[in-house]
Amino acid sequence: MAKRWKKEEDLEIEIPPFDKREHIRDELRKVRIHSVYSGAGLIAGLLSGLSHSISPLLGIAFGLGILAFLIISSRGEVLLNLPVKSEKDIIGGSILFLLGWIGMWTVLINPPFGG
Repeated sequence: MAKRWKKEEDLEIEIPPFDKREHIRDELRKVRIHSVYSGAGLIAGLLSGLSHSISPLLGIAFGLGILAFLIISSRGEVLLNLPVKSEKDIIGGSILFLLGWIGMWTVLINPPFGG
């Protein structure tokens, strides 16, 4: 049998305090991470497009190598010092990287650039 809902009078809802400065700081942190990932994706697409005439596998190696470097650097803060707090930041940045990489690569291998 289904549980009966409590009356609205019995429910107490507490709204947590909203810290505007912390929210802005968190959003700026995300912007920094995503701009680094998307910029690296465009650079990887440029390298992949320019190396496509040599070998398409070289373009794939460039893209996946740069993505692996970004993920390793983000997790350990080895070189880039990105303020990653959660796995969602890395996944979101990786998706932006892949879209930028494949988009730039596609533009550069098709005419009038690569034709």
